[in-house]
Amino acid sequence: MPPRKTKDPFAHLESEGPAPVYLLDGEERGLVDEAVRRIKHAALPQTAADFNFESLSGAEVPLARVIDAANMLPAFAERRVVMVNHAEKLLGGGRGKAKAKDLEPLPAYLEKPNPTTTLMFIGERFDGRSKVYT
Repeated sequence: MPPRKTKDPFAHLESEGPAPVYLLDGEERGLVDEAVRRIKHAALPQTAADFNFESLSGAEVPLARVIDAANMLPAFAERRVVMVNHAEKLLGGGRGKAKAKDLEPLPAYLEKPNPTTTLMFIGERFDGRSKVYT
């Protein structure tokens, strides 16, 4: 999926709905938190949030667990949201040291993401030179 080029990075949320995958990073934590809040609000009705929101830590779980969570179907709603904090530990970048074999499940998922899940990878800084981002 090509990057979106727009003045308002959230304009697509109303017109097209949330994308299946987001990669959010930056040193301005307030801006990242606002992006997460807006995406989560657009993707997940408040009435179904308890059943369809999962927060994981990239410092604690393997990528396979993240992909399993993203492939789960939502309960009593159209979508579910999977949020991965400290994703740079999982995907590389910053001080994260992802190994190529650990990243193997990601390209297949990105090629055909679950249409009922919004997966957000959130980190401080990702290494855009990594194969994951190309």
